[in-house]
Amino acid sequence: MPGGEILDVEIPIEDEGEKEMAAVDLSENVANHMLTQLMQTGTVAQNNFVTVQKIVDYDYLENKRMVTLDEAVGIREVQSKVNPGGPAAA
Repeated sequence: MPGGEILDVEIPIEDEGEKEMAAVDLSENVANHMLTQLMQTGTVAQNNFVTVQKIVDYDYLENKRMVTLDEAVGIREVQSKVNPGGPAAA
């Protein structure tokens, strides 16, 4: 292809139960354009995978920070024994 020759691509064709291959001529520009689109599609897919992974990580970390109702009530009980009047007035 670097010399400017035409790329032959074979496409399967089904004709009355038999499979045949049809040759299609693609110019160098069309083949390069198709390869460029393929590379761009891979880049977009990779960016989407990274974004989804970040969302999953952030969701996991956010859920890890949350406490259950039992834990919150237990913390309040312990705090009320240490400081029964509540926080000190300023």
